[in-house]
Amino acid sequence: MNESVQTDNLGNGRQTVVFLSATLLLSAPWWVLLAKYKMQGHWPLVLGLMCSPGLAGLLTSRVCRVPMRRFGWRWPKWKWVAAGYFIPIGYSLLAYSFIWITGLGTPHEAFIRGPGQPTGWGLIWWVHILTYIPMSALPVVLGVFGGGTLGALGEEIGWSGFLVPALARRFGFTATSLISGAIWAVWHVPFLLYGGYHGDAPLWYSFLCFATMVIAMRFLWVWVRLRSGSLWPCVLLHATHNFWIQTVLTPRTADSGHTRWWIDEFGAALAIVTLLMAAFICWRQRNLLGKALLADTTDGPIQPSYVL
Repeated sequence: MNESVQTDNLGNGRQTVVFLSATLLLSAPWWVLLAKYKMQGHWPLVLGLMCSPGLAGLLTSRVCRVPMRRFGWRWPKWKWVAAGYFIPIGYSLLAYSFIWITGLGTPHEAFIRGPGQPTGWGLIWWVHILTYIPMSALPVVLGVFGGGTLGALGEEIGWSGFLVPALARRFGFTATSLISGAIWAVWHVPFLLYGGYHGDAPLWYSFLCFATMVIAMRFLWVWVRLRSGSLWPCVLLHATHNFWIQTVLTPRTADSGHTRWWIDEFGAALAIVTLLMAAFICWRQRNLLGKALLADTTDGPIQPSYVL
């Protein structure tokens, strides 16, 4: 590795340390407030926490003189916009279909054939769910102006806009995904332990499933970020995931006795599905996204220098 590459890697390492330190300092007050008031009924506190990584990324960019183009502000090709919207719907429906079909959770509107009989699958139920695919686009878009998409943007400016390019210029695709995913999971720990952001299963189990899910999802996020060269598909991935899990699918699934172990972001179903998705992405992209992504242009697709 030549001297310029070593200097570049050291610079990215310092920037990463500054970014993580700023994220910790900016997030801490919101963790304290959420520990006191909890998340239910206190959306402004949740939004403040979600915007902390993005603000930290922008501040780090200013302090360390990182070019703003690193964040990937350019609007991507429409295929990446479609991917950002439809992929979370696909893996969410896959996970919840498994829950419903196996009886681990019961759809509220499903028809029951009789005592002791399995749940019947009426056309009305599936039409009801599938109508949300076009309908959910509106709240996801409008969420930029104060809803969940604004929070997703606040997070992804930091995670996908700043952190992923900084890591990708030093490490390979797999390491970048694992490191950024682990940081994402750890950042949620105070919120999960003290802010009321957890499932009905024991806390250790909720965190294990949640950490598995978010680390696995980072493989998708990093892949989309590096291939599209844009921040916006990652914002869509985040916002669509949150909307479908928290607003569409979880509230429409009734408890059948063991549902708490499988449902939501703190159950096993999403953890398993996203883990399989991460393994597939890692296998498919092994020759496309490589180590030492050194081009000083991340407002556009990053070209690989080496094979994983």
